[in-house]
Amino acid sequence: MLKLGSNQRPLEQENANQNCCNSGDRQLSGVLGMCPCATGGTGTQFYVSLKPLAAFDKKFVAIGRSVMGMNALLLLLQRQLVPFDANTQRPAGDALFIKKIDVFID
Repeated sequence: MLKLGSNQRPLEQENANQNCCNSGDRQLSGVLGMCPCATGGTGTQFYVSLKPLAAFDKKFVAIGRSVMGMNALLLLLQRQLVPFDANTQRPAGDALFIKKIDVFID
């Protein structure tokens, strides 16, 4: 389950009272964001961070943060059920599809 933040109200999350869309928002894992396609095309990719990504600050759009369910994604990766690149933390190929994301707006 993902919950969107706003510039006016902080995003509620366990042990975190930070606005998801301010500078420093990627200092936590579980951030939902958008970035350009890695191939340099005109498309956009969505991502959920698995670790802090300070290098993404002020470069890509953060639109929310996971408030529940990150443990399931991390468990899949730890058990290597989903192959991924250890350097980039990206799934290898099209190995991981998210079929449903619940988004709640405050």
